[in-house]
Amino acid sequence: VQTCALPISVTAAYVGSFAHRLPFAEDLNYPVYNSTATSSNVNNRRPIEPLTLSQIYSVQSVMQAAYNGLQITVEKRFSHHVSAKGFFTFSKDLEDVQLDNNTVNGSAQDYRALWEERGRSDNDRRKVAVGSVIWNLDYFGRVNPFLRAIINDWELSGIVTLQSGGPFTVTTGTDTNLDGNSNDRGNLIGDPFLDPHRSRNDVSNEWFNIAAFTKGATGTDGTAARNLMTGPGSKNVDMALFRNLKFNERMTLQVRGEFTNAFNLVNLSNPNASLNAASNAFGTIRSAGSMRQTQVGLRLTF
Repeated sequence: VQTCALPISVTAAYVGSFAHRLPFAEDLNYPVYNSTATSSNVNNRRPIEPLTLSQIYSVQSVMQAAYNGLQITVEKRFSHHVSAKGFFTFSKDLEDVQLDNNTVNGSAQDYRALWEERGRSDNDRRKVAVGSVIWNLDYFGRVNPFLRAIINDWELSGIVTLQSGGPFTVTTGTDTNLDGNSNDRGNLIGDPFLDPHRSRNDVSNEWFNIAAFTKGATGTDGTAARNLMTGPGSKNVDMALFRNLKFNERMTLQVRGEFTNAFNLVNLSNPNASLNAASNAFGTIRSAGSMRQTQVGLRLTF
């Protein structure tokens, strides 16, 4: 759907995709749990040539993925020295298992229960808004020539990015089901969600309700879903200011300043999500994104 009334246009679209029978490497020699199982006898419990063969990965077409999203675009064409664009996406991205860097390799807390892995994609961002503006400061054509040469024809641009947080998984940090991998999830026993709009001190000390998770019994899989939780969102403003100075037809000097995270906004990282984290760090946030960075330069083109 598109409406167009100069100089502003608005476009709305639904985007959906479904991927069926994607490849995933399953471990055919996944250890069997029994009453004598320990973390040190994993290879003894493998069904194929125990103590001789370890993992046997076979690529199977077992994975599905789905994306559904509303995408809205607003554009103001250049007029009155200003042009602007805005993009907003409201979407959800699901997948059956977690894949590593677009390969067939991934991870699962239990290769015999892959249905437990269905959840949000690591790339899922429920809401994303991006806006950009270019402002040509060409308002001083009639002032003193010397002053005009200094303050006229500068161009200011900015990009504003707002997005909801990325998903993360709460794990025990130990090999709970004794399969040789310390990627087991915790058990969900309560409501894990807390208000993200509390004070920064409060959300840093407990982003989610840590009492809602516990370690399961030895030999069992965690009941909490993969990528159940959502980390802090982010907001960022990047700006640039530049001016082209032409000395003749062949020579141009560009004066440029660039400011990343121009307003020095604090964007908290995801919390520690391991139940066995040291020093009561479980659920806390102890890091954040990059601070403001400034770069000033000259570029001569001839």
